[in-house]
Amino acid sequence: MAGREATSSTAWGHGVVARRGRAPVGDEETGRHCPPLSPRRPVPSPQARLEANATALRDEVVALRHERSELARGKAALSEEVARGEEQARGLRQRLEEAAEQRRALRARGEQCEARQRELEATLRDYAAEVDALRRRTRDRATGRRKG
Repeated sequence: MAGREATSSTAWGHGVVARRGRAPVGDEETGRHCPPLSPRRPVPSPQARLEANATALRDEVVALRHERSELARGKAALSEEVARGEEQARGLRQRLEEAAEQRRALRARGEQCEARQRELEATLRDYAAEVDALRRRTRDRATGRRKG
């Protein structure tokens, strides 16, 4: 059993041939070698890894809360801006309605003025015809002609 070899996988995915009584040398087929194990670097315990993960998650939660509060402030600012825009739109709609009402009133007044103008023109024609008739009579009297 002294010459027996066993193959195992490392974190880098390379097969390592381990011989009994000797340190792993590397994958003899591919020629790759694993880095030597450093005795100075302690392997973290599962408890230490859990604590590190918990700390990282706490930091992420804090960052997410900060981001959420920033988004909430941005949302509030946008909501205020939308409210101002809606208020401005209501004011503009009201002004538009008032202008349309004014336009309708002016159009109606214009139609009344046109109707009154037609009346006055007809009356003026009647007066002009009457004046012409009076002038003819006056001229006829002056020349001594009589109708009839």
